Amino acid sequence: MTRPVLVRRGDLTRAAFLRLAAFTAAGVAAKLAFDRTLGAGRAATGSLEQARPSPTVWIDDSAPRDDAAGWRVDVGGRPLTIADLARLPQHEWTCTLDCTSGWYARNRWRGVLVCDLPLALPAGTSSLEVRSATGYARRFELVSVPGLLLATHLDGVPLDPGNGAPVRLVAAGRRGFWWVKWVTSVRASTRPAWWQPPFPL
Repeated sequence: MTRPVLVRRGDLTRAAFLRLAAFTAAGVAAKLAFDRTLGAGRAATGSLEQARPSPTVWIDDSAPRDDAAGWRVDVGGRPLTIADLARLPQHEWTCTLDCTSGWYARNRWRGVLVCDLPLALPAGTSSLEVRSATGYARRFELVSVPGLLLATHLDGVPLDPGNGAPVRLVAAGRRGFWWVKWVTSVRASTRPAWWQPPFPL
């Protein structure tokens, strides 16, 4: 059986420290050069900047057929068409979508504030659930509802299927997996917002 190698006092020399510092500085310089070569900024999360959101999907989800004319969003049991949503007050936000796949984009999103929807919150409501046509869903605490927008437009044009057409949730200040695509329902829930996986499954 071999004995573990112990660090000796002589190993911690000034020359060794300088070599480590030089190696670290070279790594930082290489990272900065790489980012500059890409011509993109990097968020605090490490995501690289791009002009528009990528039409990403989660695991084996696929974009549903874009049927804006026949689309319905169930708002607390009341089905709203895209035309119904368009008649509600419209808001435009410029905010950043930071995707866990490694990119972020800052764009203009237009649509209806969730707090402007005709949605009753019965006694016992603990959170708001937003569900996709794929079955994917996220719950939000009630205090965060003013920061939620049902978007129908991106940078002044209707959403494309890859980006959640015809209705996508914009969850300002949250990572991309909170931005539910292809929204089909917004409902009050008696479950607390933390009663869900911290990351999408």
